[in-house]
Amino acid sequence: MASEEVWQKAVDLVRLGKEVSKVSQEMKLEYGELADRVRQSQNTEWTSWLGARLAATNRLDLIIAEPEEEKRKALAGQIHQIIDHFYYLGKQHGQRIINARDVLQ
Repeated sequence: MASEEVWQKAVDLVRLGKEVSKVSQEMKLEYGELADRVRQSQNTEWTSWLGARLAATNRLDLIIAEPEEEKRKALAGQIHQIIDHFYYLGKQHGQRIINARDVLQ
């Protein structure tokens, strides 16, 4: 069983852009648990930009087909959370670029 330090290192690698599957294989960790820990660390349902985009696209498709207003409002709220997540990730990546530029100068 991996230590919390190993799990945290794996989560950090995923948050830096490595694929969950590759990190889990390289570090010999269970994929599902790593994905769960990444989602918990981000407080989201998804582990990647692609996962978030697919979730948003799915919910947009559901809004179009949903006849009940309350369900449409709930889906719109979920989409709002996904957009907030994209904003947060964009800010993180922007800061990483600034930090890398500062190190290189």
